[in-house]
Amino acid sequence: RLITPKLWKGFWKHKDWDKAAADGMKASGMEYSGKYEFVETAMYWGLTHEVVPKEQALSCAECHASLTKAPYCGACHQERPDVDFEALVHKGVDFKVLAEQGRDVGALIGKTNYIDYKALGYDGDPIETGGRFDKLGLGINKDKKIPLNK
Repeated sequence: RLITPKLWKGFWKHKDWDKAAADGMKASGMEYSGKYEFVETAMYWGLTHEVVPKEQALSCAECHASLTKAPYCGACHQERPDVDFEALVHKGVDFKVLAEQGRDVGALIGKTNYIDYKALGYDGDPIETGGRFDKLGLGINKDKKIPLNK
């Protein structure tokens, strides 16, 4: 039999699977034996899962700490005179504002490096260690040696 763990304001907050299972089963009106085990599963999620409006998206710097200083996006992206990359790097969700609105995000204030790059097969943040691309096509190609869509 499968359990229905309480994840939001449950496991993701306290990281206790047994408590999450007990709370989730109670909320579902089902009995919980107090026993559980993990099995390998496959999960398919729609593209809408956890996609937020751009105003609530993480800033570039929240995943790439190296972008908090010059050359900002210029390390990977081609220069583009109509884009203020410094402003763009820091544009994103403000966890302090969300916390003031009662959202459970206090632990995220000031945090960076949300992505486990090593788990994705990189040596670290591709901006710092080098990724799969020399330059990403986000602008004017002044140097025709670098293709815009690599």
